[in-house]
Amino acid sequence: YDTAALYALRQDEHLWAAACAELAALRQQWFGQGFMKMALGLYQRHLQPLPARHERMLTNSLHLLELLQAASQHHRQPEALLHWFATARLEADGSTGTEIQQLRLESDGKLIRLVTLHGAKGLEYPVVFLPFVSYGRDEGRQRPGIVRYHQRDDFSARHALEPTEQELAYYREEQAAEDIRLLYVGATRGVRRVYLMAAAFTSLRTSPLARCLSAVSWEALQNQVEDMAAAGDCTSLLLDAPGSAPAVAATAAPAAALTPARFTGRIERDWWLSSFSALTRNVRHGGLSTPDRDGAPAPLADPSAPAAGELRFALRRGAEAGNLLHDVLEHLDFQHPDFEQALDQAERRYPNLLLGQSDWRAALTQWMTQQLAAPLPSGARLADLAHHNTLREVEFYFPMQGSDDPDALGRILTRHRKGSEAPLPAPVRLKGMMHGYIDLVYAWENRYYVVDYKSTFLGYRLGDYGAAALAADVQQNVYDLQYLLYTLALHRYLRTRLPDYDPAQHLGGVHYLYLRGLHPQGDTGVYHRAVDLEALAALDAFFQARETSA
Repeated sequence: YDTAALYALRQDEHLWAAACAELAALRQQWFGQGFMKMALGLYQRHLQPLPARHERMLTNSLHLLELLQAASQHHRQPEALLHWFATARLEADGSTGTEIQQLRLESDGKLIRLVTLHGAKGLEYPVVFLPFVSYGRDEGRQRPGIVRYHQRDDFSARHALEPTEQELAYYREEQAAEDIRLLYVGATRGVRRVYLMAAAFTSLRTSPLARCLSAVSWEALQNQVEDMAAAGDCTSLLLDAPGSAPAVAATAAPAAALTPARFTGRIERDWWLSSFSALTRNVRHGGLSTPDRDGAPAPLADPSAPAAGELRFALRRGAEAGNLLHDVLEHLDFQHPDFEQALDQAERRYPNLLLGQSDWRAALTQWMTQQLAAPLPSGARLADLAHHNTLREVEFYFPMQGSDDPDALGRILTRHRKGSEAPLPAPVRLKGMMHGYIDLVYAWENRYYVVDYKSTFLGYRLGDYGAAALAADVQQNVYDLQYLLYTLALHRYLRTRLPDYDPAQHLGGVHYLYLRGLHPQGDTGVYHRAVDLEALAALDAFFQARETSA
């Protein structure tokens, strides 16, 4: 897609829906039939190489697809394969690439190749052009601060900082010898003909060609070449080219006096970006909001803590621990977890968090394995969820056209709590966009669930993460408003994507997984709430009050 096509796509609802449906079908084909089948179909439908470069573009594209297909055997998830491809591109080096990464056509032999003198060593070409053999080094302008040369008695390599005149002379002598060696390499690559192209550069005297012919000026070099041509050793061709193009005087028309246009529009200053954090902490986002994570600062050491214990309880509290666990779960394939790769990334991103934890890799692997095996209220476990039935770190926006009543949102939450007061700080009229990130959305038995991960520390025993403790923590931190917002975002999304969508049938509810208490044996660490259809409808109407009242 070019810019115009993308713009047209965004303006046409039917085209946009068709593009989304095609991407979803391609994703399913990838998981069902493999990367290559999906990629070839995509290529045939959309890639249109330029006619003049069709052969090369077609060959390059198919070669890249073959490399990706081979890599997909080890990186089965799209995100992992994309990460591999991005890394391979960054690490690609034409001078050191493996043979499998290089592909040449029979028609490549007809092309003009630009090759460095170093790269041409050992190769042969029918015709060779050497355009810069009369361009030398500028020895007068800048004196090098460090030089490398060889002693003349034992030929040992030396480095000199702030070199003396003698050391500088050795260094320049070796540079000149290297330049002449490279000239020899280039001049002996041609099978039928070699063109040595010379010009009157200011640095001609130090060029490898002038040194070989002992020419100290452009005239002396010309005389040498003419003598060689007369002897039949070479052919001389002299072209007179102007040193520079004649200067063209630019005459600009006098500029007319400019006056700025006056802005007569109206700027909506009450339109803003909101989020769960903004609603509960009374802040506004100047730009994009960030994922709502467990943001409490790390507390001081707890003197009542056991001297040693499971990592789930020993891991330092605070936002950094929450970020680590979120990151691992976001990128992990639940059915086929690659803990080695996940822990390598964790160690790179959070090196200080795991200091002092003995054998933390084994401990974290054990803990994460237990999290994946813990039963969920839907009847599934995380370990049962295929990657294509999950969405990770789901970003959403939806418009806020809220009621003029600043307390309406608090009343919706109070009714959801069955009468328990739910005051919100400094309530305001909501207008703009609601923005957020859902940690996980998964599909199971034709129902869709919202999942949020919590690294909150509630105690040193699994029993401290029972249903009553979790319910109290949810209300204390107003997480029930958070999951209502997340459910509304999923509800609005499914309403536009599923035929015959029915929230009572398709919405399975929310799970708040308190990771420190999550365990395969028992029902701790899971806070579940079925969908409150009345609260969902009220919240939906609240955020589009202007539309519903029209």
